[in-house]
Formats: sequence, structure tokens, C-alpha cells
Amino acid sequence: MVAARMNLVELLNILGSRRPVVVALLVIAIVFVLFRPRRKPLSGGASGSAAGALPKQLQAASLSTESILLEFSNGAPRLKQESLEPLFRLCTRFDVFLVTQLPVDSDDLEAAVMTMLESAGVFAEGR
Repeated sequence: MVAARMNLVELLNILGSRRPVVVALLVIAIVFVLFRPRRKPLSGGASGSAAGALPKQLQAASLSTESILLEFSNGAPRLKQESLEPLFRLCTRFDVFLVTQLPVDSDDLEAAVMTMLESAGVFAEGR
């Protein structure tokens, strides 16, 4: 064991005097291995379908509704029905956040858009 340490120390001295970049990379690699974040085990055991299992985390996606899901004509919002099914398919794979920019800053227009999206089922459970 002592001989192995001597050889390691000698090796580091040789590398340090001739190749300081190599020593720096070795130190960075060792620090990364020692301090890397570790995943915490799930508290439900091995079965993923346990009653207390956490819901599956989906990746987030932000979508603009302007000209894709909503159109504004003469200041009134109109829902594009043909865009609902692709939106619902996206919702099965992603946590979707809709971003809407109103043509005019108006509480009434905002309420009309929210009511329209709610009545179309955009905010329904599982979507």
C-alpha cells in the first residue's frame, strides 16, 4: 500500500511538473465524481403503480395561442377548432403552458378568451 502511494505521488509530481493541465483535469474529474448530484430513490419501492406513487413528470412546453389557437377579428376572439386536437395530443406528452397576447389590454377581452378556452375543454383535467 505504501509503495502504491509512493508511485501515485511520484506520478502526480511528474505529471504536475510536465503537464499541469492533466493534473487539473484529473482534479476536476475527481471532484465531479465525489460531489455529483445523486438521485433520491422513490419512496414507493420498486412498483411504479403503487397507490402512493408520484405522478409522472412531463417536460414543459410553452405555446403561443396567437394565430395558432386563437384569432382576433375586430377585437373579438375566435377559437380555431382544427387546432384543438393537436393541442390535446401535445398535452399527453408535455406540460403545456399557453401564452396569449391580447391585441388590446382589456379585462373583458381576457375574460372572453378564458371563457372560450374553458368551454373548449382546454383546462379540463388531464389536458
